[in-house]
Amino acid sequence: MTFISCLSIFLINRYFEDRPRERKKADKTKISSREKAKDEIANSSTCFGTMTIRALCLLGCMSMNAFTKGPMSCFETLGIDFAESRFDMHRAEAGAIVATMGFIGAVLLMFMGLLSQWYNDTQLTIGGIVLFMTGIVLNTQLEQDDSNPIWKYVLSMFFCYAVGYPICHTALVGLFSKSK
Repeated sequence: MTFISCLSIFLINRYFEDRPRERKKADKTKISSREKAKDEIANSSTCFGTMTIRALCLLGCMSMNAFTKGPMSCFETLGIDFAESRFDMHRAEAGAIVATMGFIGAVLLMFMGLLSQWYNDTQLTIGGIVLFMTGIVLNTQLEQDDSNPIWKYVLSMFFCYAVGYPICHTALVGLFSKSK
């Protein structure tokens, strides 16, 4: 996976041609000095002159997207197996918990507009990652046998599926969509 990711980054950096960034011709409004200063900083060179700050920030967002999808894929792939081996749960019971938490996460997405009024995308991304990590950390102090309390599994799935990942992933998409 790391090799494929690095290869993808190389190919995008080497061969991908982005559309040119031009102001709309119909937009005759004057650009404020503050906006010009922001653009100047965003377009300044960094990383030994190989990228702009804006490109580096987008690369960082792509990396965060990949680093949050990886653990979520592990939960999706191994979550039911983990519930059986560490919590002595049946597949149907664990599946119902995961489905319920996924439903709660989908409902939460309907309130992202409200959350966006209180927090910006960066704050939401960081908060989502912290909540997601909380769910992961809950699984680090488990017994090796199947004697762990089920509430730990439920709480872990809540932090991961219901709040952490939906908030983090949606806010990351928001960061991408707002880049110029």
